[in-house]
Amino acid sequence: MHLVLDSNEFIFSFGTERDPSSVKLLVEISLRPEVYSLSICRPIIDEVGRHLQHRQLSEVYGFLDILGIGIDERWIVPFEFAERYAQRGLKSGDAFIAGYTEWVGADCLISENRADIVSQAALFPFKVCTAEQFLKKHR
Repeated sequence: MHLVLDSNEFIFSFGTERDPSSVKLLVEISLRPEVYSLSICRPIIDEVGRHLQHRQLSEVYGFLDILGIGIDERWIVPFEFAERYAQRGLKSGDAFIAGYTEWVGADCLISENRADIVSQAALFPFKVCTAEQFLKKHR
């Protein structure tokens, strides 16, 4: 299953204030690399970096490195994917993440952003859920 994780999943897994569901999600992904593939783009990493200390961000990079996950640079994502979601009312950052998720062909976007992403699930051609919801269905 191909996944995109919003920045808050990394922040809540590696940051000072940890969310048990986000931590369990990353553990699940790391224990079953044959089941889950992960895509991540530069804007997500940049957002994570704004909220974590240097040591914590290094742990995120270590997690990605162990799984062999590279970071997609922003310039490779076609503009029209994000623009479509911006025209539907999403904020620019959320529109970019949604466009990126569609562009990479992910099955699911996992986010704790209930107000702007999870509650708008009908807008997307992919599944959208929180870490807790995902774990209930796929563990």
